[in-house]
Amino acid sequence: MNIRIETKRLTIFPLSYDQQVDCLACDFSLERKLGVNLIKRTISEPLKEVIEHIILPNLKENLHLAHYISTWIIIDKIQNAIVGSFIFKGIPNENGEIEIGYGTEPTFFGKGYMTEAVGGLVLWAENNLEINALIAETEINNIASQKVLINNNFTQSNTNEEMIWWKLTTNK
Repeated sequence: MNIRIETKRLTIFPLSYDQQVDCLACDFSLERKLGVNLIKRTISEPLKEVIEHIILPNLKENLHLAHYISTWIIIDKIQNAIVGSFIFKGIPNENGEIEIGYGTEPTFFGKGYMTEAVGGLVLWAENNLEINALIAETEINNIASQKVLINNNFTQSNTNEEMIWWKLTTNK
């Protein structure tokens, strides 16, 4: 795969199939293999289901699309620790739009990691010819997640009583 995003504080990359299996285990096997500090990670039940039933089967069959299929891990260079992750929710559609989902480990909330990581992702997407726009959704009351998107120039594209949808057109 060998895709890496480097920001001031972060190294971000998609996991291989074996790394994705280790990530799912949440037993520090991924951290040991990556040589990072052992800080407890969590995976929500909905994300666990996605990894088990969608990501892993697709990753095994479509290695050439691994950067769209796998979890991208976010490592703080100084603390040498996994601080969060993001995923693409599929491959770019016919209009070059692709949805992202992201999360910060609770230990690292409020430190700007996800704003920086999404900023790095935006720069990467601007250089990817397949991607014309990034899409995201946030719960209406998830102000922290909304700030991540606002700080990276996403604009609201739709809303309802529970969710806000966001979009950022890449500069091509």
